[in-house]
Amino acid sequence: MAIASGSDTDLMNPAKGSDNFSNFLSFGQLRECLVDVGSDSVPRPALAESWDASSDARWWQFKLRRGVEFHNGKSLTAGDVAFSLELHLGKSSESIANS
Repeated sequence: MAIASGSDTDLMNPAKGSDNFSNFLSFGQLRECLVDVGSDSVPRPALAESWDASSDARWWQFKLRRGVEFHNGKSLTAGDVAFSLELHLGKSSESIANS
């Protein structure tokens, strides 16, 4: 597969990738989101099979899809999701999503 703009300085860390190649690799090949957005802009289940939000959207609850496994056979847990969110939104995060 050929992807424009790749270089030897690309990162596989989803918190620090900021170019087209890193984003394509991260979203298209290495990870899944809780919710995907279709070409019609409608949210669709991905790792979360359902979700709900408070009326003020201050809290969200996701029901994780069962049977999701990492490459090593470990099952996906709520702790894994919390770790990913903290990677991007935690106080000590260096993620470009936290700027």
